[in-house]
Amino acid sequence: MAGRDLRKSPDIGPRIVFLSVEGTHGSLKEIAVRRVDVVDERKVREVLTKVSKREIENLMKLLDRYDIVATWGGSRLELPLLTAQALKFGVDPSPLYALTHVDLEAFVRDKLRILDTDLKDIATFLGVGVGRTKADTVARVFKRLRSFIRNTQPELAL
Repeated sequence: MAGRDLRKSPDIGPRIVFLSVEGTHGSLKEIAVRRVDVVDERKVREVLTKVSKREIENLMKLLDRYDIVATWGGSRLELPLLTAQALKFGVDPSPLYALTHVDLEAFVRDKLRILDTDLKDIATFLGVGVGRTKADTVARVFKRLRSFIRNTQPELAL
């Protein structure tokens, strides 16, 4: 294995999952998750479109397999919405918070000082193109920024 960079091996390092959540959040009556897209670095995909208590429980079990969750704007929308929906169903959202969260929108805003943080525009700017879903696009942006994130947040051990 001489000359092989083990850091680039998909089997070594943290397990990363990319998450996108769509729904409404605001008042108690408006909390409703309509769709959850999950994709990992191996392109294993899970899509929830009929969000029920059982599906949220299964999602929490699925997330428990990973170390890092990457989102676009997840700090302000996706994680709170998913947390509220889980609690509404009586499901413990702890597995979501056991993960290290990388909010790529906040990272781009803070590290690049780009105020227009539309995901599609950023993906185009970075030359990675737009994926089939938001989670796919988040994965593409993460892959493009991975070495930069690695150097600015070494604690992630990417």
